[in-house]
Amino acid sequence: MAAAGCDVQTYGQFGKRLKTHDAAAAGTQNLCAQRPASAEDDKCVSPTYDSQGSVQSGRNQCERGRLVIDVGANFGQSSERYLAMGYNVVAVEPNPSATKAMRHRLQKFLDSSQLKIEEKGVWTMCGTKVKLYVNEEDSEWSSLLQSCGERYGTTATVVEVETTNLSELFRTYGTPWYLKLDTEGADGVILKQLASLGAKPPYLLFELNSFTYLHEAHSQGYDSFKVVAQSN
Repeated sequence: MAAAGCDVQTYGQFGKRLKTHDAAAAGTQNLCAQRPASAEDDKCVSPTYDSQGSVQSGRNQCERGRLVIDVGANFGQSSERYLAMGYNVVAVEPNPSATKAMRHRLQKFLDSSQLKIEEKGVWTMCGTKVKLYVNEEDSEWSSLLQSCGERYGTTATVVEVETTNLSELFRTYGTPWYLKLDTEGADGVILKQLASLGAKPPYLLFELNSFTYLHEAHSQGYDSFKVVAQSN
């Protein structure tokens, strides 16, 4: 592992383009994880470019239309970047204020069905109601866990939100090519849900709040990892 951005040597072009963007979010450390390459991956060669620098063929074309599930999308900062690259995106975010702003800003992607928004929190049970602690100082600190939603002595507004889980999301939209988790303390709870699912996403990104998260991902077949330092 190295404390650097995911690069083409470690993750291929997909890792370089997606995960270096996520590393610019705010927080602690991100951990990129990859499962062994599939036969489909082997078909995707490095891209070639025309004289204007636009992609003509190769890995980037293989990626277009693939599914990204962005759990903890907040205002859709990362989702917007994925959409601009041509990925289909399911943005999962329980904060009503954040999803309202996301719908307004990304309406054209909703209209084209390239973007789907699930206004729910990912938790252990599907279809229940739980408390979301919406941090009043920084919405990115909002969490289903009170200790995270009210960190550093800040205050939070409590909002009751509906829940879903990975099983329901994968059943509805399919197994994603890339799963991004940024749930402010709940990433470990969500990672454990992958164990019961047959098909798993080839690529993961989650906050490394505990090294048990790394062991959990490794136990589920992810064999390549890289720590990515986040910055404010």
